[in-house]
Amino acid sequence: PSGFSWDLCQGVVRVLSEKLKTPLEIKVVPVSLAESFDLLRTGKIDMQCGSTTHTKEREAQVDFSYTFFVSGIVTAYRTDEVQYANPTEFGRVGALEGSTAGKAVAAPAKAMLQSNLKEVVSFPSYAEGINMLKAGKIDTLVADGALLPLDPAVAVRKQQLTVEPYALMMRKNDKAFVQAVDAALAGLMRGGLDAMAAKAKLRAGYMTRDVWRQPDKTPAPPQF
Repeated sequence: PSGFSWDLCQGVVRVLSEKLKTPLEIKVVPVSLAESFDLLRTGKIDMQCGSTTHTKEREAQVDFSYTFFVSGIVTAYRTDEVQYANPTEFGRVGALEGSTAGKAVAAPAKAMLQSNLKEVVSFPSYAEGINMLKAGKIDTLVADGALLPLDPAVAVRKQQLTVEPYALMMRKNDKAFVQAVDAALAGLMRGGLDAMAAKAKLRAGYMTRDVWRQPDKTPAPPQF
């Protein structure tokens, strides 16, 4: 594991270790987004460290930490196929299985997507989605902008379809653990996370900086 959220989770564990005055071992369990909910519910993992959007719908299954980063869903296309730079052109569109991006393109009320959307294709990982786009198996890729790699073969539209507040997921109703994680996160955010973001080549926008200054748990706004 690597990246911004992984570094942040390691920081949270360090703070908890210091508070408890005992070292806490990190056990890494690779998970997909879809299986995270069952693994948390059954106690096989304690915290999901990823790029998971806090939504009202997901609150029924898990508890969320403070928001630690705010991204947004955007549309990517092959650089040499400029017709897909048009905000109404989607063709065969790919989205991560179980993601808020997948929900956005599946929503019939999304008028902007209806006119030129031929098919929605799901994939299990962003790496596979990028490969499908570059190989011509899909025409556009709808995904969280913060998770798209810099690739000369891939262009990204400027228009943002949604707002995505990322938070850590934990078991439902484990209040003491959630409070401890929130306190650790708040301390890390007060110290500033610019170096951590720069290491991960992430640009922290004004919404992200707002939640760093004033920790918040507001879920993503309804998509429709």
